[in-house]
Amino acid sequence: MNTSDTLRPRRGAAPRALATSIRTAVAAAAISLATAAQAESAAESTLSFHLMQIEAAIGGVNGDTTAQAVELRTRSGFQNFIQGTKIVAYDAAGLNPVTLITFPSNISNSGAGVRILVASASFVANTSPNAQPDFMMTNLIPPSYLAAGRITFEDSFGAVLWSLAYGGSNYTGPTNGTLDNDLDGEFGPPFAGPLPSTSTSSLHFQGLASDRSTNNFDDYRVTPAPAVFFNVSGSRFAVGDGSVFGFEVVGHCPGTINLTWSGATVGRQIAIIFAANRGSVVIPPGNPCDGTQLGLGAQSIQLVQTIGSGTNGINSINGNTSSGACGRFLQLLDLDTCRTSNVEMIP
Repeated sequence: MNTSDTLRPRRGAAPRALATSIRTAVAAAAISLATAAQAESAAESTLSFHLMQIEAAIGGVNGDTTAQAVELRTRSGFQNFIQGTKIVAYDAAGLNPVTLITFPSNISNSGAGVRILVASASFVANTSPNAQPDFMMTNLIPPSYLAAGRITFEDSFGAVLWSLAYGGSNYTGPTNGTLDNDLDGEFGPPFAGPLPSTSTSSLHFQGLASDRSTNNFDDYRVTPAPAVFFNVSGSRFAVGDGSVFGFEVVGHCPGTINLTWSGATVGRQIAIIFAANRGSVVIPPGNPCDGTQLGLGAQSIQLVQTIGSGTNGINSINGNTSSGACGRFLQLLDLDTCRTSNVEMIP
């Protein structure tokens, strides 16, 4: 288009009409520039640090409230430019912020689903094997914040990119954030209970790495077995002494689910067993671990697979599920000791 032709007045055109044409053209150009700037900003968001979850948090281990950790997880690739961002804890009214860490550097792993472990020294001493955090906490979550409060991942300007509020109705502060990880920017209502601190369980996001927040009440759960934390290199650490054999299942059915377990015999095999109902089936003679009573019923009971127990008896695998598996049950069996795990429903 020839701009000079567009703006040239027709013979006899009023000056006001010409001025209107010019203003219209300038406004259109301004809108175009604004749109380009927004697109550039969006591109920067997807190639920086914005797409991030608070995957797990723990306020103490077996009553030791100095043993704390927060685990972030990237929702997409190239979210490793975290220098200057921070994790902040707030009290039950959403006030009195305590910065747990301002990240002093980026991480080198730019992949999707990468974990970033931030922990206290006491947490390291309460894990098996001893955890290797990517960053150490600068400050702890105050004990008075554990019953109800909020943990946020924020940019250097204080914009909340992910919010985890807990304590149910006892938390009365804000639960909102940006639209980067939640479609309406509202992360509430809060998770119903406190931040775990009296056991080996953590508060854990139930979705996959690519998932956005829906709301804290539905998205989080207290782990049914000792929590497993990961660092940026993928190493796994079980909370506690590693003696409890248990697992957790998260994800979407039908679709992809993830199983993570700890406490298995190192260097041996475990069996993943499926059934349509809970019960007390006894493994019949002629099978490995015959005579062992399971927590599963007889309906559709079957061996899904056997798999290596993993380094230090800790491992994690993904699997695909059909609609027929939804709401059914899984249990793990240590084929070396014949110990059974907890029973978990497929979500």
